[in-house]
Amino acid sequence: MRKGHTRCGWDAPSTVRAAQEERTKVTKGLAKTIRAMADGTLDSQVGARICNGLGIMRACLETQKLEQLESRMDEIADRIARDRTNAARERTSTDEAQRLSN
Repeated sequence: MRKGHTRCGWDAPSTVRAAQEERTKVTKGLAKTIRAMADGTLDSQVGARICNGLGIMRACLETQKLEQLESRMDEIADRIARDRTNAARERTSTDEAQRLSN
């Protein structure tokens, strides 16, 4: 198994961690902006624009993650279907071989 990869072939943990860190940074940025607007250190119109931009960025990151998960689920479903097909073929071959030997 290569370093940074799991047995099932998932993305390297560092890549997953980096994506989570980006979402965390955006969320923290939103929180800081909201607090700054609340205590008056940031104009509410400017803060609203910043929050809007960060909200869009967060939505993009979440969409990206959902697309990655969807792709991974498709890979798993394909592997399961392939494994089931191969298992059925093996059973058929074994059954046929036993029938012929009798």
